[in-house]
Amino acid sequence: MAAGTCRGADGGVGDDMQKWAGNPWAALVTVSLGFFSTLAGAASGVNNTIRQIGSVIGAASVGALLQGRLAAELAAGKAYADAFVATLHVTAALPIAALGIAVLLCLLVRNHTKKPAPEPEPVRTATTPGAGATQAADTSAA
Repeated sequence: MAAGTCRGADGGVGDDMQKWAGNPWAALVTVSLGFFSTLAGAASGVNNTIRQIGSVIGAASVGALLQGRLAAELAAGKAYADAFVATLHVTAALPIAALGIAVLLCLLVRNHTKKPAPEPEPVRTATTPGAGATQAADTSAA
């Protein structure tokens, strides 16, 4: 294979693909939020921490709901396959509801203020210091 491809000579992932193995989202979010370069590391750390905690809480919530509903369905006398399908239908609603709430919060929290218009630069005229003396010298020579 030619250099620069994603597959190595042995058919595995090549060196070019390994540089993309990391998760770039934390750095991209930090850059897009516009932090000063001195705070970029701290902002990236906070972003990673919040993302990790959210993942753990989300997975634990879905697992707890799945276990609780499956136990309730089985206690009601349903067959395991039917109880599991019914449980999955209910459990799928939790992440969908959380996503809907997150979208609504993002829309409510979004910054609706407009940036002020930039002030125009001052107009430079010929009356700046030194400009009048040059013009006077030019007119006297003519």
